[in-house]
Amino acid sequence: MSTLASRGPATVPPSAAPNGLVDSLGARRIMVVLLCAYSLVGPLIETLVTDRSTYIEGKTATAPAAAAIAEVGSMLVPAVAASAALLFLLFSQVSGPGLLVVVLPGLLLAANEFLHGRPPSLGLLLTAAGGVLLVTVRVKPPDLVVLGYVGTAVAAGSIVAMYVDPSSVLISGGVGLFEKSITGAPLLAGIFSHSNILGMFLAFTLPFVFLMRAWPLRWLSFGVIV
Repeated sequence: MSTLASRGPATVPPSAAPNGLVDSLGARRIMVVLLCAYSLVGPLIETLVTDRSTYIEGKTATAPAAAAIAEVGSMLVPAVAASAALLFLLFSQVSGPGLLVVVLPGLLLAANEFLHGRPPSLGLLLTAAGGVLLVTVRVKPPDLVVLGYVGTAVAAGSIVAMYVDPSSVLISGGVGLFEKSITGAPLLAGIFSHSNILGMFLAFTLPFVFLMRAWPLRWLSFGVIV
C-alpha cells in the first residue's frame, strides 16, 4: 500500500496528451466540403448558363461567372492553405511526410514548366494546396465519406436531369460524338463539359461510399454512381 501511495497520481504519456490545436470532426469535414464545393461550383454554373447543344469543349468560351470562380479560387485556395499550414506549424504538429506527399507532385509540375521556359501558374499548385489543407487539419479516412455523398449527389442529379432537361447534361458537340458510346445512346456529361470528366469524377468518389455506416445507403449510393 505504501508503495502504491508513493507513486502519486498516474501521469498521461506524452504521446497521449493533447497535441496542438483542437482536433474537430466538424472542422475536418467542413474542409472536405469546401474543397468539393470549389471543385464543383464552377462546372455547375457553367452548366446552368451555357447552351450545351452548341458548346464545344476547348472552343466555346467559358462563362464569365465560372471563369471568375476559377480565377479567384486559384489564388484563394493556395493562400488559405499556406496560412493554415503556417498556423499549424506554429501551434501544432504537422506530419512532415504527409506534407511532402501532397506538395511534391505540384512542385514537380511547376519545375517542369520552368524547364520548358514557361511560367508556372498557380493552378498547378491547387492540388498541393488542397492536400496541405487536408493534412494540416488532420483529415482522417472516415472524414472522406463526404466524397461518397458528393459523388452520389452528382450522379443522382445527372440522372434526374437526363430525364428532366437532357440538353443540359448530355455531352456537347452534337450527335457526331456519339460513336464513342457503347450503346449508341447519347453520352451523359452531367455538370461537366465532357462525359470523360464525369466518369473520372465518379470513379474517384466511388470507393468512399463504403465509408457510409448505413448499409442500405451505402449500396444505394454504389448503385447510383455505377
